[in-house]
Amino acid sequence: MSAIATHGTFRLTATERVLVRAAAVLDRAAERSVDRRADAATRRLTRARVSAAEARQSAAAAHGWGVLPR
Repeated sequence: MSAIATHGTFRLTATERVLVRAAAVLDRAAERSVDRRADAATRRLTRARVSAAEARQSAAAAHGWGVLPR
């Protein structure tokens, strides 16, 4: 029996099938990494916005302006 199998319209050897699977695993890992980085960037942006709002309110209070609208 041959070590060649069909994959769609292509004929792949056992080694090629392993490489295709490995490429798929690496692709999924890269997607998860991008998702984690995007989530971290969103959290940093949210923290920066909150910090800016707090600083603005603190400055307003220091000048006796009361609470400013967001």
